[in-house]
Amino acid sequence: MMKTLGLGISKASVRAVLVDDGVVEWAAETKLDAVTGTEGAIRKLLDDAPTSRRSRPRVRAALGPWASQIKGLGSVPDGLDLETLDRLVADNSGTFFLENGVPLTTTTTQRRSDRPVAAALHAPLLDAIGRATQDHGLRLEAVFPTGEVLLASTPGDRMSWRDGELSLEVHRDAGGAPTVRAAFGDRDETTPDLVGGLSAIGPDAGTFADAYGAAVLAPGGALGIFPGRRLGRRRGRGPRDGHARRYAFLTIVIALAGLAAPLGFTVQGRRSAARLEAVRTEGWSRVLDARAELGRVTAQLEALRRLAARPTVTRLVAELAASLPEGAAVTAVRLEGFEAHVEVVAANAAEIAAALGSRAGVEAARLDGPVSRVELAGAPMEEATIVVSLVFGEETIP
Repeated sequence: MMKTLGLGISKASVRAVLVDDGVVEWAAETKLDAVTGTEGAIRKLLDDAPTSRRSRPRVRAALGPWASQIKGLGSVPDGLDLETLDRLVADNSGTFFLENGVPLTTTTTQRRSDRPVAAALHAPLLDAIGRATQDHGLRLEAVFPTGEVLLASTPGDRMSWRDGELSLEVHRDAGGAPTVRAAFGDRDETTPDLVGGLSAIGPDAGTFADAYGAAVLAPGGALGIFPGRRLGRRRGRGPRDGHARRYAFLTIVIALAGLAAPLGFTVQGRRSAARLEAVRTEGWSRVLDARAELGRVTAQLEALRRLAARPTVTRLVAELAASLPEGAAVTAVRLEGFEAHVEVVAANAAEIAAALGSRAGVEAARLDGPVSRVELAGAPMEEATIVVSLVFGEETIP
């Protein structure tokens, strides 16, 4: 059986495993730096891998969520065949995926849980992997999104993964395919049970789950880029050919009725079918662009609504001033980054801090620095600064 060299490419490092019949024979990791970059790290690992000219492994890679996206195509109409979806996604990648100025290469479309799903990967990184493997005389067989391969490293149905500031939550759907959710921030990173071939590495085996998953995942039905295959090409008779034949047949009938030249109906039918197909594709592209723009505007309005509902320092000070006990006062407020420093004069500054910390929209409030004792109008008072951390949506600042 041919060995497989799996690569796991994340934002800060690249990992590699050499797998034979599901068992890891060798594993290594290289951190990225500003000099070598991702391609340099890949080349170093390929240099270090224990391969020989007589036994060259195939190479499969997994790209982390910073360089790959998996999306459900919920905006497309029902009933479109997969070949048409492939063309729409490939021609309108910026509508379905976030480009951020980086060219994307899209995968073919799969149906999962009764909805179409596709993926997109950073094209420059695909080119870098291809150059590195070719220069080492190795065959690059497939490149997957990391979310597509993680479950191949565990016998369970769920796995979490962290790549820089992005986290992935992956679980199997009813049909056994992975469902991936990407989000910013921390998530549960508890290492699940790993398959025996991977756990043999040792305590750090979970770190290589992406590289191992890429090596052992069965390519059939997986979202990925497969060098040598033509994107969007599928076996069997496609609906597009069926449409062409139906339109050609309709033109034949018209020709026999004397509305077309007897010798020109076949060519005319093909031309009509091609024009109708072009109009249909262009029409759906415009519909998708309009829906995407409507979605972006809706998201912006929703963001403004959430922003308006967030607690603000001004509102906080107004509410505090109105609820202070008699004789207490807010004397100053200043901002340092996202910390609100509220200076108060009160009979008991600690009670004011406790009351402020219990208010809605406040994560914490604490006394900052010493409490000064002063006398105002013959009454002993305390002068202090209270540092307030506000809650903004799901984030706490600071």
